[in-house]
Amino acid sequence: MGAQCGKSSAGELVELVQSPSLVIPDGDLTKLDRVDRGSPFEASAASDTPIMNVGFHQLHYVPDDENTPAPMGIAGAGHEAKPVPRSKSSDFKVTASEVLKARLSDKQLLANPADVILKKVMCCTHKSIVCRAEWQGRTVVAKRVKQDMSEDDPAEVKVRESSTREMMHELQILSVISHPCLVNLLGATISRDQSPMFLTELMEGGDVENYMRKEKETSLDHHFKPRYSLAMRWIQSTAEALSFLHNLPHPIIHRDLKPLNLLLTKDLDVKVTDFGISKIMPEKKSGLHDFEPARMTGGVGTWRYMAPEVVRYQAYTDRIDIYALALIAYFVLSGRQPFDKFCRNDPERILKAYLQGKEIRPELDMFMGSMETRSFLQEAWHADAAKRPSAAQCVERLSEIRQHGIFHSVNILARGFARSVSK
Repeated sequence: MGAQCGKSSAGELVELVQSPSLVIPDGDLTKLDRVDRGSPFEASAASDTPIMNVGFHQLHYVPDDENTPAPMGIAGAGHEAKPVPRSKSSDFKVTASEVLKARLSDKQLLANPADVILKKVMCCTHKSIVCRAEWQGRTVVAKRVKQDMSEDDPAEVKVRESSTREMMHELQILSVISHPCLVNLLGATISRDQSPMFLTELMEGGDVENYMRKEKETSLDHHFKPRYSLAMRWIQSTAEALSFLHNLPHPIIHRDLKPLNLLLTKDLDVKVTDFGISKIMPEKKSGLHDFEPARMTGGVGTWRYMAPEVVRYQAYTDRIDIYALALIAYFVLSGRQPFDKFCRNDPERILKAYLQGKEIRPELDMFMGSMETRSFLQEAWHADAAKRPSAAQCVERLSEIRQHGIFHSVNILARGFARSVSK
């Protein structure tokens, strides 16, 4: 549920839950949920313990096993988390809203619904509606759960409840984090008689997916890829956002990184959005290796950018975001969608290949940038997740690649200038 959205490419948003013909290892298709059963916010809502503490410890880790009690939030270093039972939906609707409302008010992010003037609808999905809006004298983006879902249809009630959970979860995260490469939360409205709505900065360039689609449609040969320097800037900004998220006291795994969730400013700078299905991890312990696979919900994300270990319901880490980063890099550097040739209009083909133990990757050619760039992609989408670089290592590598590219360009220009002078 990104802050802004547009027309997606064909089959791009196909998720595992929509693929009944897939052969799952244990034959249990009920596991193919897009969202965890229970969000970190639900755990907070189930307790009367206040969680309006200063700092990132406002976020809470919840294990994926729904039979395991969820730990209540950690107020600070040295405070032991107390296990609490999962919340009931009624607790969630009342307690969670009040807790989040108090936090937003404390951070001066609580908006009055009457002050938000909804303008043009930017997009509408089966879960949410995104509008351009006016608030406090500025143009913003407003997102809320769709209001026209039937209360009598069990399927629509389920969608509404899961959408509200996602939005609450995303609000919980956005209210306590800030980074130049993340879309900025400006405010939110929460009331008992209306679904939550949050307001973010307007990203005038749209998303990377649709920006490239539009450029492709208007080009003479119907092919487009951004200039190399711009593509590398996008990739590095995304890596910087991941480095920030993965190195928080309670690391956050995005789990749905893709071009549709990379938004562009009017100057074509990239910012990451959509934390609806992100995962808040346990607090990092000093001295422990940063790669420690955990058992979490599989089948989460969008098929094209989903890491093989997620499809296979194996334990995974933040390296699934690195895998997605590599495929995004392939997309913006080549102008081609990952796996298009392999899938041949059958999005399930790549998922079936993963489930059969195959490690399919996009083909790299000489037009994919320097040898260093191609080497980076191969490492970032490595079959062994433990051998993929961390987000911080990606930032360092990408910075080096960009610097080498600048020096290479300067040398070419210098040699060309020298030849022209000698003539």
